[in-house]
Amino acid sequence: MITKEMNIKQRDIPVVYNYIIVIQVQHNGNLVSVYKHNSVLLKKQGDFVRAGEAIAVVGNTGEETTGPHLHFELWQAGKALNPETFIKFK
Repeated sequence: MITKEMNIKQRDIPVVYNYIIVIQVQHNGNLVSVYKHNSVLLKKQGDFVRAGEAIAVVGNTGEETTGPHLHFELWQAGKALNPETFIKFK
């Protein structure tokens, strides 16, 4: 979801709940993208990233996971958004 240069908002290793490795990216318009269950974070808080630049490696972190996967979320002004409003998934 990184469409241009954005700022890494938060980097948690691990998040206290379920030991999920999370990275959040702050976008323009008070939009935040959240990536959960990473195995490795490639950026740190305060870093700027550009479209196409890797920010993390998908993983299998958490207590009840059954394999590598990614949870992707979009938030704006504290409210969850439907990612399909912004991204066409195949």
